[in-house]
Amino acid sequence: MTETKVLPLQNAYSKYCEGTIGKRELESIIFAFVLKHPRRFYLNRWDQDECFDFLCWVYPRLGKAIERYRDQGSTFEAYMSSVIRWSFREFRFKMRDQKALEYSWWNAQAMDLCVTCEEPDYLEFDDKNPAMEKIKNPKQILFLLLKCYYFLSDDFISWIAPALNMDKEELISMIDNLHEVRTHQEEEIRLLKERINCQYYRCITFESRMNAANEGSSHYEKMKRSLEKGRKRLRSMRKRLSTMRIGASNKQVADLLGVPKGTVDSSLYALKEKAGIR
Repeated sequence: MTETKVLPLQNAYSKYCEGTIGKRELESIIFAFVLKHPRRFYLNRWDQDECFDFLCWVYPRLGKAIERYRDQGSTFEAYMSSVIRWSFREFRFKMRDQKALEYSWWNAQAMDLCVTCEEPDYLEFDDKNPAMEKIKNPKQILFLLLKCYYFLSDDFISWIAPALNMDKEELISMIDNLHEVRTHQEEEIRLLKERINCQYYRCITFESRMNAANEGSSHYEKMKRSLEKGRKRLRSMRKRLSTMRIGASNKQVADLLGVPKGTVDSSLYALKEKAGIR
């Protein structure tokens, strides 16, 4: 009987389960595996900088992927290959969205930028620079930044963190937390939309069966009751979908910072008043 060949990643995962190697070491082995097989994960399509950006983006996600793996017929290597390929697609879509936003912004601002007489002075924030005092209420601005976390670039985060008297990594950690919440919210919305579609077709089926039955018969009445219940449930699901949001709520920001929700509400309201937003 031929002995089953043990794949490299499967062997590493077995050692991880046995406790021979730690999680960090397993992540490094997976990372090295991806580098060794660039064509398998489409990395050969990118230049060196883009490839490096993707690897830096995907590496922190390897830990969660390891925890979610369950042996249900596919090997650990096949599972991780699927995770990396899907991550590649997600990263590519994010890059496209970011480029589209940048193009739209530059296209909208091009004429204004062309007539600028002088290049603006870019402030450098350090302990001796008086520009550090420009932000008089850093907590208030922090609330606003976390509300707009989805549109913050890495360069802007590096620029604004010192002005808020915060460590850059701490601010990035907060933003990553909100991104994880957003991913969960998007998945909930996707699943609810699928359920709404299924419920909609169920209502169509009940209505067709009711119309096909003799009016007043027991089957007709049964389908009529099922149709009424189905439509009621469909309205409830659509109403729930209309209230679901993927942006950071004031409560999420408050929970993240460990402050009362009222503090976030009042701070953001004060900023709206100053900006004249109604």
